[in-house]
Amino acid sequence: MEALLEELCSVLHEELEQQENLLAVSAAQQAAIVARDAAEVEMRATAMQVIVRDVVQTEARRAAVADALAVELGLSPRATLSQLAASLSDPWRGRLAFLQGRLREVMERTRQLNRENAFLLRRSLRMVDQCLRFFQPGMAGMTSHYTASGREPSASRSAAALVNQKG
Repeated sequence: MEALLEELCSVLHEELEQQENLLAVSAAQQAAIVARDAAEVEMRATAMQVIVRDVVQTEARRAAVADALAVELGLSPRATLSQLAASLSDPWRGRLAFLQGRLREVMERTRQLNRENAFLLRRSLRMVDQCLRFFQPGMAGMTSHYTASGREPSASRSAAALVNQKG
């Protein structure tokens, strides 16, 4: 059982390191988004894909070790880390609880950064879309996009003006 516990802690340390790397890359991607550096954003996205592939493999290894440990402890396979930790004595209980808590913190921060990055990217795409619409064919003949006060003309006034002009 000691060997399984050592292996589980080792795999959890590896997973934590990968998650921390993913967090760092997400933060760097956010800096690139803010700096409007598309090449850097793409590089960071590629790096994230590689790290996520590694995380998936590490999670599978962790699940296999945790299942074996659960069976040895008389728990059902697929027992959670919390259930495993609760059935252990210290120092193993403390080590598993620490690693689990740290993993949760890092993963939550990464989720938060990724949500912020998605928001920033959506906002940037809307801006690009608006700029592209400005240059769409058929828009070149329009002489005024705004009123003298800097506001967009209302739809009702624009329609009435068109009808009045054509008689």
